[in-house]
Amino acid sequence: MALGLSVEDLISEPVGTSVQVILAPEPRMLWNGPEGGSAHLLIGTRGANMLELWQWRLADGERFDSPGHTIGTREIIAVEEGALAIEVGGTSHIVRAGAAASFEADRPHAYIGRGSSVTLFKMVVEEPERGSRR
Repeated sequence: MALGLSVEDLISEPVGTSVQVILAPEPRMLWNGPEGGSAHLLIGTRGANMLELWQWRLADGERFDSPGHTIGTREIIAVEEGALAIEVGGTSHIVRAGAAASFEADRPHAYIGRGSSVTLFKMVVEEPERGSRR
């Protein structure tokens, strides 16, 4: 989040209603991995208190590194297929299909595909306005 703007603020046209509907073919791809991985923003809120829903795909061994988000950011991950390694603070945690995890994402972290062929997961990111937490 930069300047109090969410990713949704940066990539979407303004909406004149309090309800936003994203049609199935509209998710926005914001990352492509070297092995065919991808991250799509399915939907997000606008403004300084950001909430986003992402859909991820990682090949076995494919890795995405994040430097960490603003203080107070949390992520919730639900693995749908394969297995995902989440590295936080130098420790790796394996989350298998059907399981979920949450963690403080205001520090460097990584996602690594550990499925036999592909790992699919959904992720919710909550990034509060600077200074509203801790």
